[in-house]
Amino acid sequence: MKISTKPTIYIIDGLNFIKSFLKPSTKEMLNQTEQEFFDWLEELSSSQEFSQNEIRVILDGHYRDVGNLHRGKVKISFSDDLTADDLILEQAEYLFGNEERVAVVTSDRELAERCELEGVRVLSCKKFFNLTND
Repeated sequence: MKISTKPTIYIIDGLNFIKSFLKPSTKEMLNQTEQEFFDWLEELSSSQEFSQNEIRVILDGHYRDVGNLHRGKVKISFSDDLTADDLILEQAEYLFGNEERVAVVTSDRELAERCELEGVRVLSCKKFFNLTND
């Protein structure tokens, strides 16, 4: 199975993806894994199969230096005073309500349930990774 070729906005729960799926063991590893994750997403977004799509990565907290916040079709942002979950749900509801094709990528069960209640498609981090690497 492959990722859909229909134009889609993927909203990724950034720290959830990194911590639950990539599982760095130390804070130093977290920073390195985060950079490798962003590099992978940038490479993915520039591929022919993914060219119609947009990726939004939402990270918890206030701005911190993670490098370039715009990497091709990847946009990295911070939740500031909201939780990342609340910002992800807010963006997903808005896009879905405006008839955009949107999918939330998270392994957080509570966030996934909240999104599904609003009719928003949800992919687990593992499923998204597997679909993009087939």
